[in-house]
Amino acid sequence: MIQKNELIEQARLTHEAHVDGCRTCRANGTPCPAAKLLRREYNNLLRTVGR
Repeated sequence: MIQKNELIEQARLTHEAHVDGCRTCRANGTPCPAAKLLRREYNNLLRTVGR
């Protein structure tokens, strides 16, 4: 079974990997819609766990 902390860490790593590898995010210096969605997922997980 996946731990809550593992889910949060995976969401954070996924967001960071996207921002580092996304041509749009790097070119504009602002997050693209996919990066915003990934960040929202990460924040929602944090809120759910109550950190």
